[in-house]
Amino acid sequence: MGWPFVCSDVVADVRLPAWLTLDLGGLPCLGVPDHPVGASGAYGRHVSGPAAARVRRAAPDDVAALAALAREHHGTGGWEERLREALMAGELVLVAEEPPGTIVGYARAGVRAPSPDDLPDDPSPSGWYVTGLVVAVAHRRRGVARRLVADVLAMRPAGEPVWSVVNARDEMSLALHAALGFTEVLRASRMVGIAFTGGEGVLLRHDPP
Repeated sequence: MGWPFVCSDVVADVRLPAWLTLDLGGLPCLGVPDHPVGASGAYGRHVSGPAAARVRRAAPDDVAALAALAREHHGTGGWEERLREALMAGELVLVAEEPPGTIVGYARAGVRAPSPDDLPDDPSPSGWYVTGLVVAVAHRRRGVARRLVADVLAMRPAGEPVWSVVNARDEMSLALHAALGFTEVLRASRMVGIAFTGGEGVLLRHDPP
């Protein structure tokens, strides 16, 4: 897999590596128990609010539904294989259900290490990144993406910062990250294996509590 880029309607402006599965929808392994989680980080909670979605760790049986969401947004194939490999590799994959049993979004996170996909002068560090965020069209702007990212933050490895890369023109995604406590580190035209044509990416960092 390459590494992360959180975006919405601007994905056509970058050269995306094959691993990329991110779509905030106009806004975006680790020994984690296989139980539902809430935005507070407590397992098994169904949190009400703008998005009353139930968030839980993905299971192998979810791959077909997750791949369908990815194809809806990106129109490319191979997602089932990529997502199945991500689960087998222990990557963190969270799904949002609303109502229970209907998957309306997912988030992925994992460790970025130096990769052949990296471009010359790539300033992005190794670390734990948000690597995927997809929300179904009918469930956007209801807090689902925020819930998913909040739970990713709650489930990070102890003491580790969480990184994310956002297209600089995606103001909604930047606002979402800022609301969750991410801060801007730098901007560059090349980052995490992505060449931003006609723009730049923003590297964001969320420090551990």
